[in-house]
Amino acid sequence: MRDVNDQRFTTHDGVELFYRHWPAAHPTPGAPRQAVLLFHRGHEHSGRIAHLVDELDLPGFDFFAWDARGHGQSPGARGDSPSFATSVRDVQTFVDHLRVTFDIAEENMAVIAQSVGAVIAATWAHDYAPKIRALVLASPAFKVKLYVPFARTGLALLRRFKGNFFVNSYVKARFLSHDPQRIASYDSDPLITKAISVNVLLGLYEAADRVVADAQAIQIPTQLLISGSDFVVHRAPQERFFEQLGSLRKEKHILPGFFHDTLGERDRHLALSRARRFVLQSFETPMHRPSLLDADRLGATCAESEELAAPLPHNSLRDLYWRMTRASMRLGSKLSTGVKLGFDTGFDSGSTLDYVYRNRPAGKGALGRMIDKNYLQSIGWRGIRQRKLHAEELLRLAMAHLRNQGKPVRIVDIAAGHGRYILESLRGVEPLPESILLRDYSDINVRDGSLLIEQKDLEDIARFVKGDAFDRNDLATLDPRPTLAVVSGLYELFSSNQMVGDSLAGLAAAVEPGGYLVYTGQPWHPQLELIARALTSHREGQAWVMRRRSQSEMDQLVEAAGFRKITQRVDEWGFSLCPSRSASSECGTRARPVEKSGRLAGVTRAVLFRQLRLCHLVYGAAHRRRQPGVRLGSTHAVLGLDHCALLVHRPALRFFPAGLPDPSATGHACLAPVQRATHRRYLLFALAAALYLRASGTGRHLRLAVRGAGRLRQAVQSGTVPAHRPAGGAVGLLRPLRSALSCRVALAAAQLVCPDRPVGINHLAAPLR
Repeated sequence: MRDVNDQRFTTHDGVELFYRHWPAAHPTPGAPRQAVLLFHRGHEHSGRIAHLVDELDLPGFDFFAWDARGHGQSPGARGDSPSFATSVRDVQTFVDHLRVTFDIAEENMAVIAQSVGAVIAATWAHDYAPKIRALVLASPAFKVKLYVPFARTGLALLRRFKGNFFVNSYVKARFLSHDPQRIASYDSDPLITKAISVNVLLGLYEAADRVVADAQAIQIPTQLLISGSDFVVHRAPQERFFEQLGSLRKEKHILPGFFHDTLGERDRHLALSRARRFVLQSFETPMHRPSLLDADRLGATCAESEELAAPLPHNSLRDLYWRMTRASMRLGSKLSTGVKLGFDTGFDSGSTLDYVYRNRPAGKGALGRMIDKNYLQSIGWRGIRQRKLHAEELLRLAMAHLRNQGKPVRIVDIAAGHGRYILESLRGVEPLPESILLRDYSDINVRDGSLLIEQKDLEDIARFVKGDAFDRNDLATLDPRPTLAVVSGLYELFSSNQMVGDSLAGLAAAVEPGGYLVYTGQPWHPQLELIARALTSHREGQAWVMRRRSQSEMDQLVEAAGFRKITQRVDEWGFSLCPSRSASSECGTRARPVEKSGRLAGVTRAVLFRQLRLCHLVYGAAHRRRQPGVRLGSTHAVLGLDHCALLVHRPALRFFPAGLPDPSATGHACLAPVQRATHRRYLLFALAAALYLRASGTGRHLRLAVRGAGRLRQAVQSGTVPAHRPAGGAVGLLRPLRSALSCRVALAAAQLVCPDRPVGINHLAAPLR
């Protein structure tokens, strides 16, 4: 038994949460400290998972386990939290505390979480994009089994009238585990609480829905342990989460006969042995995260935005629905001041955002004000106002850091709109900044923002000028050099990472060394289709199609420019805001080396073949009926390598090397006509794609056919194809395998040759899990 220390840490809102620390029994001399963080299931506390410290048999690791808010020895109403997002933020605060207090880098941490704790951990992984080494989720409660019909809807309705209230768990200990000791201790433990607040329960559902839907954003090596006889949570959402998970390394294990308490079952050694192996392998393997700098051209969010931009079939039910929605909003604009302003200037314009910030309903008569109030209370605008509060908080924090370092505070906002959140963040700040430069492309915003500066009597330190937020050279020569740069709500409006990269590079050159950048992101939005189908943008009334950027993608863009993220704020609707610090005065570059040989840097063949499984198999027969046929991608040369073909599931393209052409902007192969919306899921690259390709022209090729429900049942077939084929060569290469395609086989035909020798069949015939 290891020694355990009881300790506490303070959250962002001043609450002291309890946690236990088990120091490493046999730390490695001279090596960085490594840690495993344990998160308990709902209703329980850290003492219920203390047994894992010894049973996992990881003597070189420190172990930490908290009592979540309202649980165990932590304060708060039992089973309650201000919001689910607050509990997720507590995880980040906990990790920051451990990093500073125990000198354990985030890269040397692994997380093991169960049930509700697993959903909290998965949401944290999605929203904050931490650089931890591994994530093990045991029976995550993505969808709790509420046996009363329409229980979720009823609880939400009751909350509107009663406010927050509590419901008790119906689950008996004998349905959680087969272990008699665990059953007895559960029934006698005074720290276990059966109650859970409706706020937390409904917040759990909402967070789980978006995390499962957007699991592709999670890049952390992840292992999923599913109990085979779980009476508490549904299994289907866990399966969907795993299928869409974006990690290069992921595992799923179904444990037959296990009840919900996966890590506390009678035969839990079956689960713990897998978790132990996965954690050790994750630490033994060098960390690798796929580059997302080209996610604007290749990947899930690119496909999503293209789908939203594509017109719907004329007079289809969805087309009629959105036409009616647009018509109703046009009608509402005759009465509502806010809706009319959106149509006049764009719903993404600075004028609209300033109106949303003010949050004062206006319109023609009582009906107009009611429409305007409902408009201002939409989820998107509530998130925008919360983002403003987060921006003001982080601006004050950055100004305080600069003063503590003895540096002047010189602020620049390169797309300020009316500049309201910058100017209002100065309330109560002493002394005021040395200078404030607000910029915007719009003459209207410059005029109204200058008026706002006058109204707040800040003309001595603040000025508003017209400027291009994407002009790298213009930004790089800002004078005086800012120490605090702000980009709020801008990059979300433009899908191009090249534009964002140029803007960030200009700011990196402008900001003094040790200065700060505060930037916003949009990892998730609950109303993407409404925005795309019904609202217009500031760009001459065009449709407002938003491409989301995952937090990982946004962080990579910022890091490529030379900044380092230091903290983050994110609300329950998916709006994020982060401060980062400049590492040097030199502007960053988007370094994306392309290896001449075509090797996919840092990715093993095993990982690549797991990604090939993302072709047809991941969606099953139902999806194949909806999306028949092969989607075609570019026939242009990729990396200048030999001709070959590879059928690829589009989200998997983010794992490919830089330089892959944009399929929506280049030519297409001639197998079949391709329309913008039809190639969004599968792309056929006719001239080289992801695997290692030898450009020697020997003509030796290997073809791969992937069959079955996720296992490699067809061995590699050797074949000879002319080394230099015309652009339409994909047709000839695929002809021998046409029957396989018609039999619903996920096909990936590729050249796979090592530098020194061909890859043998044994290298490719291992089962894919």
